[in-house]
Amino acid sequence: MTLKHKRTFKSETIDKLILDTLKKSKPKPKTVKELATLVNKEHGVPVKKVLDRIEELEIEGKINLKQPEGKDAAPVPDNILDYIMSYEYGLEFWIVIGLVVATIPAALFIPADHPLVAIRWVLGIIFVLFLSGYALTSALFPTGEEIDGIEKIALSFGLSLAVAVFDGLALNFLWAIQLIPLLVTLSIFTLVMWIIYLFRKLGKFPI
Repeated sequence: MTLKHKRTFKSETIDKLILDTLKKSKPKPKTVKELATLVNKEHGVPVKKVLDRIEELEIEGKINLKQPEGKDAAPVPDNILDYIMSYEYGLEFWIVIGLVVATIPAALFIPADHPLVAIRWVLGIIFVLFLSGYALTSALFPTGEEIDGIEKIALSFGLSLAVAVFDGLALNFLWAIQLIPLLVTLSIFTLVMWIIYLFRKLGKFPI
């Protein structure tokens, strides 16, 4: 189904697809997001349009939405600060930041012959071979609907290797391929990609 076709869906058509999906789906979608994602996958209707029509259908009394429990019960914050400060949505951000912050002192101050050198190696591997690619993948696919979890992890490893290679090439010409330059550039790249991800996730960047 082409993008052009997706944009021709009328409200009445989307309403019918939503109601049909609710009747035919087994098991039933547990949340509004699950229902919107299901309609999107089966019929190609953009998730945002489905969510808008679900809200209208509830207002009209044609469907009755139950209040979800757990993480899905919390409303999605509409600004970045509230988003990252909420436990339900900001935890992933703080894990990424924590790993970046923990890696820098571990790489700089734990000597190779220290008993805690294993921590340095583990954090270093995650930092170089996963974090930058994970941040880039998140920025490229902010909604999480384009790829599943396994695909995201695999793509994160692959993109991390690509980022590390290009970072090394750039440092070879502009700075030096040493520990501190690598830490600085990869940290900045990871944080910038994560900021772009947050902006796109909350609809601040319409790209």
